[in-house]
Amino acid sequence: EEDIERIKTRKKQELEDKKKRIQQEADYGKENTANKGKKIEEKDRQLFNSTIPKRVDGRLDTEYRQIKIEFGNRHGHVEVNIGKTKVIATANCELTEPYPERPNEGFLLFKVDLSPMACLQYNERQFESSTEIARMIERTLRGSKAIDTESLCVVSNSKVWSIRVKITVLDYNGNIMDACHLAAVAALMHFKRPEITLDGNQLTVHDVREREPIPLSVHHIPLIVSIGFYSKPSYGCFVDPMLTEELQADGQISIAANCQGELCGIQKVRGDAISPHRLFSMINMAQEKVNALHTLLTNAIANDTDDRQQRRQINYAKFNDTKTEIEDDTDSEVSDEELINQGKMSDDVIDDTLKKIPLPTKSGNTQFVTTPQVVDDNDDEPIQLVQPTMEQPKTTRHQRHKRPVLANNTKTDLTAALK
Repeated sequence: EEDIERIKTRKKQELEDKKKRIQQEADYGKENTANKGKKIEEKDRQLFNSTIPKRVDGRLDTEYRQIKIEFGNRHGHVEVNIGKTKVIATANCELTEPYPERPNEGFLLFKVDLSPMACLQYNERQFESSTEIARMIERTLRGSKAIDTESLCVVSNSKVWSIRVKITVLDYNGNIMDACHLAAVAALMHFKRPEITLDGNQLTVHDVREREPIPLSVHHIPLIVSIGFYSKPSYGCFVDPMLTEELQADGQISIAANCQGELCGIQKVRGDAISPHRLFSMINMAQEKVNALHTLLTNAIANDTDDRQQRRQINYAKFNDTKTEIEDDTDSEVSDEELINQGKMSDDVIDDTLKKIPLPTKSGNTQFVTTPQVVDDNDDEPIQLVQPTMEQPKTTRHQRHKRPVLANNTKTDLTAALK
């Protein structure tokens, strides 16, 4: 009986403790349900500010790295640097036959080459990354009709221009999509195709040195801005991610737009779903950076055209200066002998005057020409100018290939003749 009573009292105590614990949990849940979201956001902000840095190199969320656009000597050769990411793009053209369903449209093709020299991770997924970048560039430029492909038609259903842009990644340090797309757009804007004339059925492609090449017809300039983001909206998003930031971020999205405010394409590389409100904020951020990239690209192309015109003017001025100097020397009233004595005559004029002097001949094939003596200002001894000239006997083609024959009147041995 004592054991039974002890068991009953213990069960009652356990039931009471259980009721108290359930009541305490319910009270605690009612107090924290209202401020639950605020406490989580505050904890996330504290964690982000303390452990996770905003940018690796100390940039702002809307700040790009240093961008350099350099053009080569040939039209269509461009080198683009975004920080340590280096990309080269070259544009070429050739005449081909069009598709039967589109007889009046040319071709616009892109190829991206990702070598292990740029980054070791491209050994495994080189093909996937290169095709992904090439398709995104082709979708933004051809899908938005940025380049007029109908202007590339030469003869309908017979000959059209095929523009090929090859993009090579030399060094990869993040944001490869923006660098490749910017290099491709710069190469197309800088490229000029040769001029063509059609005379009946005869097609003539003129050389660049004969006639001025023709640039491509560009309707608008779409540019891509890549944005990295975290799954939690409180962490925010940032443009131009570096390689370490790409590995750290939860996702990345590429937005293509032009300076007129038109959206040309969106591609989400990886990451969780994005809310519409957050997507619109990313599009607005990308639009601001597109305007800045557009001004940078147009200024680089304008500076390159100015440099080419200045180089042409300088070469033309040098040619005219040398020509006028020679004319002034020849048209002067001073005699040639006085100019030679003064040392002011050029080498070409000296050669002309030497030819006018009668040549005293001697025996043999060699003629020695004696010229007037020229006295140097520093030395008192005269300096005699001697110009040897060789007279070669005229021989036919058959005589040149004959073996040498000794003259009959010479009394020399064969060894002496060979010597």
